Amino acid sequence: MHSFANIMDLEDLQVPTFSQTTRQNFLSGSDPSRHCRVVVGNLHPALTESGLKEFFTIAGPVKRCNVIHNDKSHGYVVFENHQSAIIAIGVLNGASLLGKSLIVSWPQPTNPQEGQTTSYYYVTVGELMPEITGDVLYAYFSVYDSCVEAKVLMDANSQPLGAALVSFRSQQHAYRAAHELNGTLLEGRQILCALDQSTAAPCSAAHSYNIHHFSGLSSPELPVTPFNVEDEEQMDPQFSLIHVSKLNPGVTEKLLWTFFNDLGAGMIESCQVVQGMNCAFVRYSSQYEAAVAILKGCCGRFFGATIKCQWFERPTPTLRRRGLVPPELTAMLASARVRAHRLLKAHLRQAGH
Repeated sequence: MHSFANIMDLEDLQVPTFSQTTRQNFLSGSDPSRHCRVVVGNLHPALTESGLKEFFTIAGPVKRCNVIHNDKSHGYVVFENHQSAIIAIGVLNGASLLGKSLIVSWPQPTNPQEGQTTSYYYVTVGELMPEITGDVLYAYFSVYDSCVEAKVLMDANSQPLGAALVSFRSQQHAYRAAHELNGTLLEGRQILCALDQSTAAPCSAAHSYNIHHFSGLSSPELPVTPFNVEDEEQMDPQFSLIHVSKLNPGVTEKLLWTFFNDLGAGMIESCQVVQGMNCAFVRYSSQYEAAVAILKGCCGRFFGATIKCQWFERPTPTLRRRGLVPPELTAMLASARVRAHRLLKAHLRQAGH
């Protein structure tokens, strides 16, 4: 394991330059913070649109999707909200569907020159545990909506260096991430975060991103103005409410709460049984946690019946999520996302995905 502190000793390692890293590892494209669409590659020739939609509902409600079968079968999935797309990229990228490992990413720019002019803002992360992967890091940092991608740096032997780059579309989000997550615990180890001062377009020839770069990192110089991003106070509503159906008569809210609490999916905010309708509603604190609860609770046996769990068709009202995430809660929310991310990944593996 190469720690952030002793990385200067690794003179013989061939670390890619900054321009190589951004060109090869980070997506060139328009601002993903408003996007609800993801591109899905490496599809099985027999996969149908209904099959793709059903699978991607793991991440959140799907608005529409299409499948294009040719020499390189691929498709598009459009979700009802941006958070679902974030979960899909973080969790379903690399998942197996009909024996094919999916490639899930943000869409590429439609304007050929857009990728040459779009700038990103980077946060360097150090002191990472060797088992931390890019998708886990992405789950941690995507508490800020404009997070595009996270890449763990590897040495010439494809071993993790204990450091990573995280790209953001919003400069303010990069500031916040470097400031609020610096010194926080990620999977039990305190990480170091700092702003990269060489912000550039993805394909420009910036300074060499070599081993020496990591020795000079310092705490970010924070802007004097309050942290804010245009329209950030009107955040994309989440789908954190689950509709539970096929309940047997006599089920109480206490019994239902106990059942979902035992699933270990996350923090339950509310639980309500609809009398005479054999259904109920369970709200979690985040969409990540609701996704875990749906996967673990769907078709489970409860009080003598096989229940069904699915996303409620209406998202959590924006007013409930209005306002910036308080800095003191950012690390807690990021850790909760990582925990839910791990649970989702584990459940997919158990299901053969």
